[in-house]
Amino acid sequence: PQRIAYAIGGRNTAGQLGDGNITNRSSPVSTVGITYWTQVSAGGDHSVGIDSSGSAWGWGCNSSGQIGDCTAADRRIPRKTIGGFTDWCRIGAGNAHTAGIRINGTAWAWGTNASAQLGDNSATNRSSPALVAGGFRDWCAVSAGYVHNIGIRTNGTAWSWGTNSSAQLGDGTTT
Repeated sequence: PQRIAYAIGGRNTAGQLGDGNITNRSSPVSTVGITYWTQVSAGGDHSVGIDSSGSAWGWGCNSSGQIGDCTAADRRIPRKTIGGFTDWCRIGAGNAHTAGIRINGTAWAWGTNASAQLGDNSATNRSSPALVAGGFRDWCAVSAGYVHNIGIRTNGTAWSWGTNSSAQLGDGTTT
């Protein structure tokens, strides 16, 4: 059986529904190009997914490189993330960034990084996947928030990085 991604509809000003245009929709539409998805995630004005071959894709707003195709051009249909990796197993779309995990347990992030939400020890935007710092190779889950991320390692510990102005990192501070 095929798994076709259907965007539920709504605002489509940057092509985030992946149907090839920028028409707002009031009912579900199918993404263009990929016929079998294993995972999808909707962010602020972009969407991301993993296809059956393990490749990561993005579509919609790309002003900060959140699609990961080494450009800042919006995409109305899914565009493959740069890097040549075909072993993605988890992916999450934040407001203007994306986070993902590869089968080897490494965590990666790309897009806007003004609040250090990419976790690469910088505040530099990345238009292609950047390895999350720390050297851990045992990530099993990741969720991208508005300007932060949270991940789970195989030992059951939760880790977070990015902005913390509302204590969203869960470390008992707002630093």
